Amino acid sequence: MSGYETARRIRELYPSSLLPIIMVSAKAEEEDIVEGLKCGADDYVSKPFKRAELAARIRAHIRARDAFAEQQARARLGSARWLAPPAGLWAILHRMQAADQQWLLQHNLLPRNVQRKLRNGETVVAEHHGAVTVLWAEVVGLPRLAAEVPPLELVVMLNSLYTSWDELCEEEGALGVDFSGSTYVAVSGHDDNPQHMELILRYVPPSVE
Repeated sequence: MSGYETARRIRELYPSSLLPIIMVSAKAEEEDIVEGLKCGADDYVSKPFKRAELAARIRAHIRARDAFAEQQARARLGSARWLAPPAGLWAILHRMQAADQQWLLQHNLLPRNVQRKLRNGETVVAEHHGAVTVLWAEVVGLPRLAAEVPPLELVVMLNSLYTSWDELCEEEGALGVDFSGSTYVAVSGHDDNPQHMELILRYVPPSVE
């Protein structure tokens, strides 16, 4: 499948307001750029490219997307509680894309014991924990909700939900490790806390509310 076809299919599933596409190609002729933009790309970068320039373009598109999402949320919901930028969901997406160790440290996305090792210059290897408790939470009825609620409204709703769960994790000392679609996974005991099960049990009632 060509890059043009890939962009076309992605755009059929997701609008630019939710998923910007930056096409990077060795083809630099005018007709190639025009074709890429016609297929749904929001930007087109020809190889060879400068890393700093590409990073700046990515940040610009992310800012534009977030601003558009906030504007649409205001228009659709008309409620002051939705005026905050939808940072939680996008932060998770950025976290998935981040490969830089310093970025992870700066945003406090790793367990504290792992952060200490990285800051001390140690090499982090897989660790064994004798006992942990894993919480698997699911948004019941999400497919039905997705069919009934406008996409941007659904994104804002999920953003608010996952952000609140992240905040609960931080308050209780748990660690949010993954979210995929309608599920959210948190773990306790990763820091060898012997009260890991009680910790998760304290987490559950407010997360349901």
